[in-house]
Order: sequence, then C-alpha cells, then structure tokens
Amino acid sequence: MEISISAAADGESPVDLLAAASGLSKTRVKTVMTRGAVWLLRGGTIRRLRRAKAALRQNDQVTMWYSEAIIDTVAPQPEKLIDEGAWSVWFKPAGLLSSGSRYGDHCAINRVVEQSEDRPVFLVHRLDAQTEGLMVLAHSKQSAAALSRAFSERRVRKRYTAEVEGSFSQDPVHVETPIDGQAAETFITLARTSGASSIMECRPVTGRKHQVRIHLAGLGHPLVGDRLYGSTAKPPFRLTAHQLEFPCPTSGEFRTVNLPPRLNQFEADQ
Repeated sequence: MEISISAAADGESPVDLLAAASGLSKTRVKTVMTRGAVWLLRGGTIRRLRRAKAALRQNDQVTMWYSEAIIDTVAPQPEKLIDEGAWSVWFKPAGLLSSGSRYGDHCAINRVVEQSEDRPVFLVHRLDAQTEGLMVLAHSKQSAAALSRAFSERRVRKRYTAEVEGSFSQDPVHVETPIDGQAAETFITLARTSGASSIMECRPVTGRKHQVRIHLAGLGHPLVGDRLYGSTAKPPFRLTAHQLEFPCPTSGEFRTVNLPPRLNQFEADQ
C-alpha cells in the first residue's frame, strides 16, 4: 500500500494524517515510521521520517510504503567479530538484508547495528539477502571513503563457498563473462563433490550484483535452490562469504578476516 499526503498547514502531525488516510491505528503508523517505511519530501530532498512527534511544514509531502509482511518481519541478528572503532567486521546471517528499501530498513544490517551500537554505520559493500558471511562496516565518513575506494580499486579480496548443482568436473575456471554490460571476473575451483552437488570456492575480483550466482549458473552449475538462476531445487541456497582481505582504512595495513568455523555452515558438512 502506498499512501501520499501533503500537509495543508504548518504543525500538522504525520501520524494523524497517515492514520486518517490509511485506516491504520496511530500506534501502527508509529511502528511503521520507526521501522523506516515513511518518507518525507521537503524542498526537493527526500528522507526517512521516523519521529512520530515531528511537526510538518505546509506543502511537505509524506509517503508511507506499507507492507504488513515486511513491517512484521523479525530480523535475524548479526554478530560482531572485530571492532576497530572506525570500522568493524560482522557476520551477516542469511535472511538479514544489507540495506533497506522504501518499505523499511529494520531488517537491514546497517540499521540493526546503528541501533544496537548507537553509532553511525556506513555501508561500503553488500551481500545478497540469502547469502551469509563477513561484512565490513564503516563508522566514520573518512573510513567509509577509504574502504569504498579500496573496493572500487579492487584491492579487497573476497572468498566465498557455494553449493552448486551437479558434479563439477572442470579444472579451475577463470570466468570473465560481463554482467549487465560491465566487466565481471571470478575465479572458481572445486573443493569437493558428492555427485548430486559440488562445493565450490569462488573469488570474485569485481563486485557486480549476483556475480557469483550468475557466473556459476553460466557454467551449468547454479546454486542449489537458486531459482532465479536456473535451479530446480527449493530455496534457500547456500552461499557463504568466508574470507575478507582489505587495507585498514586508518593504518593502510592489510587485514585478513576469516569466518569462525562455528558460523560457517560448510564447516558442519566436513
């Protein structure tokens, strides 16, 4: 449901206006606001509006993007592994988003960490919702800029483990198939196979959306359960970001972070 209203006069309450327009209770509207699904357009600038007591100005436009299923979703909790003040590394479980949408952000790691840590969080990379594993978060604009530069300059090394359909019999593969017209590069090797499925080690050099998933499917071995890219099995799929190597945004020294075995779903298979 999308509800858009404009304030007729200074001082009007967004809660009152949205409740009247949507038929939702004021308590429910307040919940929707705190979970990031209400947006304020003022003077050409749009932002999330979370404060229920905020007073609108004349001609302010307030929009509520309401999905009951999304608002009522309970986010799985991430786990902090390293904290260096200006940046930190977390385990993102499957089901937790990397960033929010117009329908809310309470199930996104940046918002969850921002609230639990009471400090700013800047995203510098993303993992798909169903992908679990390591994420580095920045907590200052300076560290965010340095980490973003490192990712864009391909100085960050990422390693994933994936379960794919079928028996992978090829030698190590270097895939350079473009994605959406942009260069994309992934190194893929076999870790082990059972015949019905294979466990692969993947190192994406670039960071295109769904890159590992697309390149594996292009080899005829989609992730088990990845219906979007050709699997016939039921989701969810298994894809784990288990290693990150990156230059520290404060010292410049390279740091290598490995996912603890207790958090790696593939360690339980062995």
